[in-house]
Amino acid sequence: MSPNQRTPSSVKPKTVAKSSKRSSSLPPAEPMIDVRRIVVAVDNSPDSLRALPISIRLAERTGIALEIIGAVDQPQDVGTLRDRLAIIVRESGPIVRASSVVESTDVPRELARQARALPGSIIVMSSHGPSRNPWTLSNSIATEILSEGVPLMIVGPHAIAGNVNLPVVACIDDSADSEAAIPIAVGWARLLRVPLILLTVDRPHLQHVPPNSPTIADTFDGGRATELASETRLTWPDIDVRCHLATYPWMVADALVLYLAKHPSQLFVAASHVRTGLARLLHPTTTGQIVRVLAAPVLVVPVLPHPIDTPDRTSSPSAIAHPFGHVIVPVGHHQPLVDACIATANNLAVGGGGSIMLLTCDQDADRIRRQDPARSELLTLLSPTDARWHVVDTADVTGTVIAEAEAHEASIICLATHAPGRVVDTLLPTVTGQLVRWSPRPVVLVGPHCVPTAEPYAEMVACIDGSQISEAVADLAGSWAAVLGAPMRILHVTDPRTVVAGAAPLASRYVERLAGRVATAHGVYSHVTMLNDRSAAKAIVRWAEVHPTTLLMMASHGEGASDGLLGGTVMHVVRHALTPVAVVPAHAFDGQFD
Repeated sequence: MSPNQRTPSSVKPKTVAKSSKRSSSLPPAEPMIDVRRIVVAVDNSPDSLRALPISIRLAERTGIALEIIGAVDQPQDVGTLRDRLAIIVRESGPIVRASSVVESTDVPRELARQARALPGSIIVMSSHGPSRNPWTLSNSIATEILSEGVPLMIVGPHAIAGNVNLPVVACIDDSADSEAAIPIAVGWARLLRVPLILLTVDRPHLQHVPPNSPTIADTFDGGRATELASETRLTWPDIDVRCHLATYPWMVADALVLYLAKHPSQLFVAASHVRTGLARLLHPTTTGQIVRVLAAPVLVVPVLPHPIDTPDRTSSPSAIAHPFGHVIVPVGHHQPLVDACIATANNLAVGGGGSIMLLTCDQDADRIRRQDPARSELLTLLSPTDARWHVVDTADVTGTVIAEAEAHEASIICLATHAPGRVVDTLLPTVTGQLVRWSPRPVVLVGPHCVPTAEPYAEMVACIDGSQISEAVADLAGSWAAVLGAPMRILHVTDPRTVVAGAAPLASRYVERLAGRVATAHGVYSHVTMLNDRSAAKAIVRWAEVHPTTLLMMASHGEGASDGLLGGTVMHVVRHALTPVAVVPAHAFDGQFD
C-alpha cells in the first residue's frame, strides 16, 4: 500500500464515542454515597506513606473517618511498624481515628477482608512500581486487592492533593464494563461537591504524526458517551455532569495524561478488568500508565470476569462457527508469495475443508498477463485443494482484502510478512499493519523465518496474557483445534517483576480453569504451559523453536500501531518465530472488545 492511501471505505476507525444498542441500565444511585471509612494501607517502605496527605485531604473535605492499616507478612516486623504508625498518628492529628497492624501471609486478601468488614470502606494505597520485596504495596499487591472485588484508590508517584474545586473525571469507553465507574464517580463528586466530567477518547486512523496534544470538545454528538451523560443527569439531577471528548490518534493513556495536564482533576475514576490470580502490572496497561504519571489519585473500579468454570455457550465471544473454511491469500509484486505462506494456507484450507482464494490487486494489465504461467503452475501444485486466483483492478489492497473477508463469514486471511515495526507502520502504513488493525477476521501472519511444512499442525497454541480478549482467543483456539483435529495448548508467560510471592500457583490455577472451560465448550483437552520470563515475546519465540510444527494464536487488543502492537509482543513473535501466528483482532469478535 502506498503511504498516501487512506483507510478503506469499508473499514471504520475504532472510536469509543460511537452509538450503542444497549438500553439504559445505569446502576442504582447510592453505591458509593455512603462511604464511611477511608483506609490507608502502608508497609515499612517510606513510599507507602505518600498516600497519607491525599487521604487526609479527602477526609477533611468529606468528614469521612480515616484509619491507617499497616501490613506485614513477618511476625518480627509487627512491632516496628506499630511504633512507626503511632508516630504517624500523633503527627497527623485527630483526623486519623485509628491505626492497626495486620500480619498475614496473604496481605492482599487480608486487606480486602478488612475493607469488607465495614461496608462503605475504601482502601487507599500508594503505588511505587514493582519491588523485590514480595509484600511491598506495589502494583502487584494492588492487582491482587482488586481481584478480590474491592475498589482501590491508588496514589501514584506524582499524585498531589490538588485544588479542592477541581472536578472528578470518569473515563468511559464504548464498553458496558466501563460504565461501572459512573455511579462511583458520581458518589465522589457529591461528597466533594464538585462537577463530574465523563471523558471518552476518540482515536482516528493514523495517517501522519499526530499533534502534541489531543483536541478537546465539550459539545459533540458522541453516541453512547452523550447518552450516558444524559442518563447520569436524569439519575442524579443534583450533580453538574459534563461530557468531554479527547480526539487523539496515539495511545489512550497518552491522550488521557495530556488531557488531564491541561484540565486537572482531583480524582480520576476508571473501571479495569482484573484477572484473579494473575498478579500483573495493573491490567489493562492504560490504567497502569495513568497511575504512574498522573498528578491526581486514581480510583480503580474492578470489573471481575464471569465464573470461568461455568461456560455459557450462548454468549461465548468465539461465535465464529467455522472460522477457516475460506482462506484469503493476498499476493502481488508488494506481497511476495513464499513457500511457507502457501503451505500454511493449504494446511488451513485442508483442515477446515474449505478453499483458497489467491487475491491480487493490480492496475497493471501487462504485469498481470506476464504472471499467468506462474499462477497456473501454482494452482496445479495446490490441487486437489479448491484454489482459485482472483484479480481486482485496484490499488487498495487492504480495503479489497477486508471486503472479501466480510463477504465470507467463515474466512481468514493468510499473509506473508516481514513484520513491520511500530515506527515503520506509523509513518508508512503497510498492508500487514492495516489488516491487523482493521480486519474483521483472524489474520494468519507468516513471518520471514517461518518454516514451510506440509504436515498437519502438531498443536494449536493459544498465547494468553490474562486479558478478556485473550480468554476469548483461547476459546476460539479450542474451536480451531477441534476442526483441525489437533491437540490444544494454553501458553502463559509470567513476568517475575510483577508477581508477588505465592501468586504463581494462583496464576496456574487460573490457566487450568480456562483450559477446563475450553474442554467443556469444544471437547478438546488443553495442555497448560507456564513460562517465567521478563519478555513474553522472547519466551514464546524460544518455546516455538522447540515446537516448530505448532500454530500460535495471539490477541490484538484492537489498538493497532498506536499502542505498540506493531513492534510489540505480537510482531516480535511473528518476526522471529519458525511457526505461523494467527492474530485475532478485536473486530473478529463482532465488536465485543472494540
